[in-house]
Amino acid sequence: MPSVPSSQRSLADLSNVPTVWLQTLVRFSVEGKRFKISPHRIYEESPHFTEKYLAGRALGTVIVLEDVTASQWSTFMEFLSPRLSTFSASLAFIKAQWIDILRVATVFRFDRFRKMAMYRLGELLFDPLEAIVLGRQAYFSDWVLKAYDILVRREAPITEEESEVIGHLTTVRLFNIRHNLHWELGHCRDDPPIDAEAEGEECGEERVDRDEEPANGVDDPITLSEVDDVVRDCLLQKFKAEFALIEEEEMKRHYSEYEEDSDEEQETGAGRRCR
Repeated sequence: MPSVPSSQRSLADLSNVPTVWLQTLVRFSVEGKRFKISPHRIYEESPHFTEKYLAGRALGTVIVLEDVTASQWSTFMEFLSPRLSTFSASLAFIKAQWIDILRVATVFRFDRFRKMAMYRLGELLFDPLEAIVLGRQAYFSDWVLKAYDILVRREAPITEEESEVIGHLTTVRLFNIRHNLHWELGHCRDDPPIDAEAEGEECGEERVDRDEEPANGVDDPITLSEVDDVVRDCLLQKFKAEFALIEEEEMKRHYSEYEEDSDEEQETGAGRRCR
């Protein structure tokens, strides 16, 4: 049987070719900059990317990618390099590069690489503003929640510059929580408590209930673990809509492929009925 000319073969046809024989390079264009790489790790790591961008493309096709920058894609191409093992990759890249890897892996569904980037960045993210921005972009609410917690507890108020980064509505909500929890946090820091009746409200809605009325008429200081629970509950309540939206976007990222397949099946079925 005669072989198919290489120019007529699809890129996806190479997905089952042993790596040792895989000499073909896939070409990409991002922001006008050209890249080329052996595609075998792409086939292994992202069936979604393979199906969406490689299937049905003739060899030599330049694939134009959007939603990422040339710099981000360049870092990701370096990450895909065969000379980098999983262990060495964790040592070779700095935080800024892991942020690039996270962005690309999230957009194009390289799920294992995304988990690697999130794990590594979990050890490197110390700035709450950076954690909020990345958590929103990567649909990872844990980073956002922890960063909000830091901003609520710290002594310094949120600055105008920080408010520009996280959003003015977020700033107002965090300020309200800081204000209404100041009495509880003040007790734990040995600060002079303020009027409990005026400031002892949880999330600005109702006063924090006490199991028992103190004998001396003065509330006992709550423990740090209780403060943790109160702060977390307030954050989850105030930012319920935001966290729900983040979770929804994460679900869409996972299931949109199945929805696309379902839509195609429905269109095919409708076409058959028309015939």
